Formats: sequence, C-alpha cells, structure tokens
Amino acid sequence: MNTPWVAYNYAVLLKKGMKKLLKRFVIFFTLAIIFVTLTTCTYTWRATPSNSGSINLCKPHRTQPQMIKIPMFSQTWQIVEDCDVFNREKVGIALLVFYNAWRLKFGDRNGQVWSSLNDLMIEWSGKYRKIPSAFSMDGRPVTDVRISGLALTKTMIWVYVGQNEKICETSFVHELVHIAIWKLKKTDGDPDHLGKKYSGWSMNHNILIQDVNAMLCELGL
Repeated sequence: MNTPWVAYNYAVLLKKGMKKLLKRFVIFFTLAIIFVTLTTCTYTWRATPSNSGSINLCKPHRTQPQMIKIPMFSQTWQIVEDCDVFNREKVGIALLVFYNAWRLKFGDRNGQVWSSLNDLMIEWSGKYRKIPSAFSMDGRPVTDVRISGLALTKTMIWVYVGQNEKICETSFVHELVHIAIWKLKKTDGDPDHLGKKYSGWSMNHNILIQDVNAMLCELGL
C-alpha cells in the first residue's frame, strides 16, 4: 500500500542527489579549467629593446677596464675593472634613488640635475688615490691625502670601491652631490663642502647623502 509513496520518495531523493552531484562536477570542472589557465603558458613574452644589439654588457673574460652603458640614462656610462663591480642595473637604480631624493629635497624645476645625471661618466676603482691637496668636510685644507672619491669634472666622477662593498658604502652619492652642484653653479662643485671659500654645499646636502645611502643599503645596493 505504501510502495508508490516509497518509490516516489526514492525518486525525489535520487533526483536531488543527481543535482548535487552535477553541481559538484560543474564546480570541480570550472576550478580545473581556471587552474589550467593560470598555470599553463601558451606564449612567453620577452622584452626585446629595439637597440638590444648595441647594449654594452660587461664581458667577464676581458682583463682590461670596460666602459658599460647605464640603463635608463641616455649618456651615462661606467668604467669597471671587472664585472663584479657593480652591475649596470644596480648603478641605474642608485642614480634614480639619488635623483628622486634630490628632487624632493631641493627640487629640479628646469631639469638641470636630471640632465647632469644623463651625461655622466663613473669610474670605479679598487685602489685608493692620493692627491696633493683637498678639503675636509668642514672646509679645512688638507695636503697629501688619500681619497675615496673625486668629482674630476662636471661630467665625470671617480669612486673607490673596496672588496664586497655596496654602493651605499662608497662615496658615490657624495660625488653625485658635487656633480649636481657643479651643474647648477656652472663654475665648480663646491670642493670645500661646508667651507667658506666656495658656495653651494650645506648641511642639507650632508643629510641627503645620509638618507640616500640608508635607502640604498636597505635595497641591498
């Protein structure tokens, strides 16, 4: 007597079960498609600059100093004695960090400082230099002094780099300040720093050097 009712209930339950099973299958199938889509690459994109053939890369087998183009800057180069000091990408990033800090602190309305960084030769050396005369940070004249950096001209700096030293541990940023001041003054890069013989350098420049080196060290540069 209850057989039709039992059969009906069984059919309803079976129908509901099939719906749940179908729903789970659809969900599983959809997730599987998404997973395959996210983890399968049908095309590999590579950045290939139009002038890639002319990019100067450091050649490890060479024993003579090499002149390497710095990326992101139009006419900025570095001279390295070997390819372990410093790769051009790191130097490019360091220059950008310096410029951004300079612009925020001093401004660069006419783009003169940016222009100076785009027309720069950087020479890295593993040997200190000794020069007959220079100035201390407070402007005192010093003689027969060993130096770790020098702004040779308004477009060239020389920087000593010790073994395993980072950019932030060299005088690189210090020399960039000389270059920026030289560009703005036209006549010199204020070689006596905080001294009174030349103008341009201030305590704010010292603070800038500290801040930029701290940022570079934090970046591992």
